[in-house]
Amino acid sequence: MVELRNKIIDSISYLDNIKYLSKCDIDDTKLQNSYREIYTVLNYYCPESTFSNVIIKQLATVFCYKCVELEKKLYPYIFSELLQRMRAVECNKPRYKPFNRKNSPLKGFNLYHVHHSLNFEMVFNFKRYFEQIYKHDEQINFKIKELEIMYPSRTDYFSIFVRSEFINSVEWNEDNKTGEWLVYQIVEGKVHFLALALHETTDQYLIDLIKPYLK
Repeated sequence: MVELRNKIIDSISYLDNIKYLSKCDIDDTKLQNSYREIYTVLNYYCPESTFSNVIIKQLATVFCYKCVELEKKLYPYIFSELLQRMRAVECNKPRYKPFNRKNSPLKGFNLYHVHHSLNFEMVFNFKRYFEQIYKHDEQINFKIKELEIMYPSRTDYFSIFVRSEFINSVEWNEDNKTGEWLVYQIVEGKVHFLALALHETTDQYLIDLIKPYLK
């Protein structure tokens, strides 16, 4: 039986979706007026790197509106966190994950990706943890019965269960966490930042987005 398991996973998914903004009126003129400041900041954090027009507009959107639209959803991001991640990429270069899946259209361009803004992915990673650790209702029921024995005067066993498993997921996520992507190319030992992208995006969608900006 997986009925209870599926209900819990649906609830976690609902919480995860709260992070998305329903609407944001983005003014292109405001974005363009911020470009000079964006380049100034990038020159400080990543002085040896180059940047595509795609990621410049995305960073400007985060700078001005604290979000960016990725595949028709508005994701909240913190500008300073992105800059720190980009700085780490420039320092570490190809120590992160390459796109090298067999037959992928992304293969052969010396492309890499690194996860970023992981603070917004805690609930998403909790869902991944729960799906992998709890495959059947029997496992959940067993944990609940353990809590009933441990806390005989309590009645909020499901709350205790979810809270403790959320904490366990944070520890599990130290080795298994994921998040959205920062995509870049290594060209003659230098980083060329291309785009922010979703973890679940397809390789074809991503290559269509960044191909005009590859070096």
